[in-house]
Amino acid sequence: MLRVHQIKMNIDHRTEEIEAQLRKKLGMGSAGPLTWRIARESLDLRKGQAPRVVYSIDLEVGAKEGSILKRLGKDAEKLPEPPHIVAEPQKAQADNRIKLAHPPVVIGFGPAGMFAAELLSRQGLTPLIIERGSRVERRAEAIERFWSSGVLDPECNVQFGEGGAGTFSDGKLTSRSKDPRGQQVLDLFAALGAPEDIRYRQKPHIGTDILRGVVKGMRLRIEAQGGTFMFDTRVDRIERLPGGHFELTLSNGETIHSEIVILAIGHSARDTVTMLHEEGVEMTQKPFAVGLRIEHRQEDIDAQQYGEHLDSLKGRYGAAEYKLTAKTTEGRGVYTFCMCPGGEVVAASSEGGGVVTNGMSRRARALENANSALLATVTPEDFGGDQLLAGVEFQRTLEKAAFELGGRTYGAPYMMVDEFLGFRPFDPERHHEGVAPTYRPDPVKADFRAVMPTFLLKALQEGLTEMGQKMKAFADGEAILTAFETRSSSPVRLVRHERSLESISHPGLFPCGEGAGYAGGITSSAIDGIRVAEEILSRWRNQ
Repeated sequence: MLRVHQIKMNIDHRTEEIEAQLRKKLGMGSAGPLTWRIARESLDLRKGQAPRVVYSIDLEVGAKEGSILKRLGKDAEKLPEPPHIVAEPQKAQADNRIKLAHPPVVIGFGPAGMFAAELLSRQGLTPLIIERGSRVERRAEAIERFWSSGVLDPECNVQFGEGGAGTFSDGKLTSRSKDPRGQQVLDLFAALGAPEDIRYRQKPHIGTDILRGVVKGMRLRIEAQGGTFMFDTRVDRIERLPGGHFELTLSNGETIHSEIVILAIGHSARDTVTMLHEEGVEMTQKPFAVGLRIEHRQEDIDAQQYGEHLDSLKGRYGAAEYKLTAKTTEGRGVYTFCMCPGGEVVAASSEGGGVVTNGMSRRARALENANSALLATVTPEDFGGDQLLAGVEFQRTLEKAAFELGGRTYGAPYMMVDEFLGFRPFDPERHHEGVAPTYRPDPVKADFRAVMPTFLLKALQEGLTEMGQKMKAFADGEAILTAFETRSSSPVRLVRHERSLESISHPGLFPCGEGAGYAGGITSSAIDGIRVAEEILSRWRNQ
C-alpha cells in the first residue's frame, strides 16, 4: 500500500477528477483499474493564490511500487499494513485468553479508558470498568438540568460520566501525533457510527450530538466482548497489598481486587489525585494553561477565513475554523484551543462553588457564534509553593472568583474585548451589541480583570492584541470574553516508566490519558489507552 501526497484540486472539483489528477502524478494512463481511497483532505488557503483542496491518497499499485516511490520522492511513502477494524464486537478465542486471578480494572471511561478497555476485552481480558459518573443517557439529563437551572451534580457533569469531558464538547479528533494507532482510533469511531469523513479530514470532528451515540456503542461493544461496567461509582481508595495486587475501596462500600489497574481518571478528578498522592503514588507538578472563552459571530469568522470564496468554501466545508498563537514580550505562550465553530459556551463545573467554561458544538456547527479558549501557559513558578497540588489550588481560586462574580448561581462573568483591553471603560449596563453570550445557565456582565493574577491578565491582553494583528476579526471590540477556562489540561503528571508505562512507585498501576498528564485531547488520550493495553497484553501473555 502506497500513500501519495500533494494531489491538488480546485475547490469545485468532482470526485472523478481526483483519479485523473492522481493518474497524472503517477505517470499512468487512463487505461486499467486503479484502487484508491482518500487518506487525508486539507484546505490550502494561503494568501496570494487560489484556494486548493489537497489530498493524500492510499492506493495499491502492485509491482509498480518501487518505480513510483523513486519517481515521486517525498510525495509518496510505503505504508505498514494496518490492523483491520470491524464494526462487530470481536471475542478472543478460548485458547488465546489470558488467565488472571481477577479481571483488570479500568478506572474512568473517557477516551483513554474506552480504548484501553476495548482492546483488553477484544483480546479476552474481560475488564471491569468503573466510572464515577452515569451512563451517557442519564448524564445528558443531569447536564441539561445544570445548564437550565444551575443545579450541579458533582458526580455527573461535563467532566464526569460515560465518554469523558470530550463527549460534551465538539468531538474534535485533531492530533499532532504521527502514531499509526491514531488511524485505528478514527476507524473504530467510524465503525461505531461516527461520520466517515473523520477518517480523512484534516480537522476531523464528530459533534457532541453524534458522539453520545458513538460512546454508547463503545460500551455495548465492550460488554459484548466480555467487559463489565459499574457506573455512578467512585474509587475512594487504592491500596497495593503485600502480594502485589490492589484493593480498591468504592463509594458504595464494596472492595474489589485486581493485579492490574488502569488509571484513566481525566484531568478533573481532583479528589482522586489527592487520594493517590496520600497513598504515595509518585507524581509531579507540570505546566498547564488557563484563560477565557472568546465568542465571535460565526459569519465574521467565515468572512475572514474564506474571503472572496466564502460561498463555495462554506458550502463544502461548513463553518470556518481558526487556530492562533502568540508569544508575549516575556516569552509566555498564548494560544487558542478547542475552537468550536457554530457552537456555544457551556458550564463545565464539577465542584460546588466554582465556575468553569468550555466550548461545545454539534455536528452541523450551525449556531450563530464561534467560540474558542484563549489560554496562557502557566508554570509551577507562577503559582508558587512546594505543595504538589498547588496547581489545582491555582485553578480552583480562579473558579471560585468567577462563581462569586457570577452571582453564586453558576452564572459566568463576561465582558467585551474592547473593555478587557482597556480601549473602552467597563460598563456593567452595556450588554452585547453584536455578539450575544451563549453561556448557560446565566451570563453576568462583570469585570473579572481584578481577580486575575497580573501575569495572566497581561499575557492574555498582549496575546489577544497580537492575534488581532494576524486575524482582524479576532480582536473585534464587540467579541465576548467569558471567565474562566481552567480545565484544558492536568496540573500534575502521574509519573510512569517510559517503557512499561507503569507507575514508578506502584507496579501494576497504569496511569494514562489526560488525567495522568500524558495526553491532550480525544485522539491522543485514546492512543495512550491503546498503548497501555498493548503493554499489559504483551506482558501477561508472556508470563
